[in-house]
Amino acid sequence: MNTETTHVAQLREYSGSKSEKEVAAQWEENFLPKSYAAKVEICRILGKPLPELSAEEQHRRKEASERLKRARESRSSSSNNSSSNNPERSTTMSTKKKAAVKKSVSNEADTRKITLLVKENPKREGSASHKRFELYKKHKTVEAFLKAGGTAADIRWDTAAKFVSVG
Repeated sequence: MNTETTHVAQLREYSGSKSEKEVAAQWEENFLPKSYAAKVEICRILGKPLPELSAEEQHRRKEASERLKRARESRSSSSNNSSSNNPERSTTMSTKKKAAVKKSVSNEADTRKITLLVKENPKREGSASHKRFELYKKHKTVEAFLKAGGTAADIRWDTAAKFVSVG
């Protein structure tokens, strides 16, 4: 919180102990608020008309608005670029690997073997994924693993993370 915002908060806090007008007049006289928000608050309390924005403040606000607009356009154009026709630009390497693994694993009957590549279960103990990972130890084929309660998503994730291999 900047200094002027703090002063506005202090002004609101002190206005309960004295009359708001006394505090606002004293604060305006002693602190000469620089922020537009502080000036608006004092004018509200004293019943004065709102102050005009200085040319500098108008310029600063206009620049900030334009920066925000450019940032929004940049974000929307980058999301549009990701769906472009160029597959090299639109997907990252990890996305390509995931797509390849996804194609290789399906919910259909599959007799391919699952090989564990890690000695210990890498999942957090007590979690559902930990219990499903334990199924790899008992069920050595994709079909058996899926029938026992494992999911194709588990196989895709664990293959991509190099916890297991399917082949």
